[in-house]
Amino acid sequence: MLLVIVEIQIFHCDVNSVYSVVRCPSCQRCWGIKGKSRKCPHCGTISGDDVTIVSTVESASELQREVAIANLPEELQDEM
Repeated sequence: MLLVIVEIQIFHCDVNSVYSVVRCPSCQRCWGIKGKSRKCPHCGTISGDDVTIVSTVESASELQREVAIANLPEELQDEM
């Protein structure tokens, strides 16, 4: 009799452990979220599912940097 042991690894990705940089469809400004966004902190527009995810990061310090870069004018983003 042959016994075969199969190891299955399941990686759980907790959505709430990932930070996202999102862009408001109304004012085009970016901000950071952890989880689901409710409204834009810049213009107050209720964002729901119509925000654009610009990038995702794994730490709050990375999030701060990414939001700052995303809100720079495009000409200056290339220098960063």
